[in-house]
Amino acid sequence: MNRAKGGDSTIEDSGQGGRGRAGAAIGLSLVMGLASPVFANTAVEDAAAPDDGIQVYTVDLRRAILATPKGRKIKSKIDRRRRAQERKIRALEEKLSRRKKTLTQAQFSTRFLEIQERIDAVQSKLDAQQDRMLAPLLERFRGLIEAATYGTTVVLDTSVASPLSPKAACDRTVQLIRAYLDGEDRPSMGRRDPACQTRGMLLLRLDQVLNGLPETRATREGLDALRDKRQADIERQRREMAELQARAQSDAALAPEVKARRLQLERSFQTYQAEIRQAESEARDKLMERVRHGLAHAPAGRKELIFVEYFGRRPDLARSCEVSEWAGRWVRHRSGWSTLASSCPLAR
Repeated sequence: MNRAKGGDSTIEDSGQGGRGRAGAAIGLSLVMGLASPVFANTAVEDAAAPDDGIQVYTVDLRRAILATPKGRKIKSKIDRRRRAQERKIRALEEKLSRRKKTLTQAQFSTRFLEIQERIDAVQSKLDAQQDRMLAPLLERFRGLIEAATYGTTVVLDTSVASPLSPKAACDRTVQLIRAYLDGEDRPSMGRRDPACQTRGMLLLRLDQVLNGLPETRATREGLDALRDKRQADIERQRREMAELQARAQSDAALAPEVKARRLQLERSFQTYQAEIRQAESEARDKLMERVRHGLAHAPAGRKELIFVEYFGRRPDLARSCEVSEWAGRWVRHRSGWSTLASSCPLAR
């Protein structure tokens, strides 16, 4: 039995119905999912930063890679391989579809799952190929990021950490690209920009903050209820489909209705997938706005500090404090800055 996913959710597919991920593109995001990027020269000491603080700039590695001839060539090659595999998958799907009338439900489900497994294998293979091809390019870019961070300048790779309220004026992706194309050893970040100036960074994981909100539990319960409701409808349609197929064995006149029911089940499955993904996305956006709104009222701005969201392991950055647990309490109660100040010198 195939389980079609919508974020953390699952809707079980009967096998007779929707194609699940079989018909989906085997897409790749060019840079994501590789080894943890380097945070440039994280050995910068607090003492190296004068009272006027540090400059925090950001770079978008994905955009930088796609701006290079080598990056575009790699993307084009991976895309060609992906499209070739998609054609093979579609051929398998069409062959299975043609054999529907000659297969039992169990046989159809088995073949369907075999296609899903092939999709997963192809995706893993393409990801591994992409990683190998991009490795030298990524190493070069990360070397440039590391070289650009020294003294009172910090450059953040936004796939690993990014200011909660990023500023376009502090984006230095163009400078990074230019340094790569010109063969420079150290990108120039330009003049110091007051908009990028800060005394320090308050690091947090938004998922951890979200998990501590009362609204998160209610949101999860609502999403679970939606998944259960849609799953129940899929199961109902599946049972009706099985009963109709059984009657059709002795009544050929039911064949058109069987076909119509099969298409309806497929449409329902795909519609419910999209509905759940949309509901999850809207729910997360609403919770994220709650966090951002709450943190916007923290004294961080008056203290000339910025919140920086990070993904995965905590980055080892100078002039920073980890505040995820505190941030959750602040968003809920709008209090506790003095508690943070006791553990984070930057907040004093």
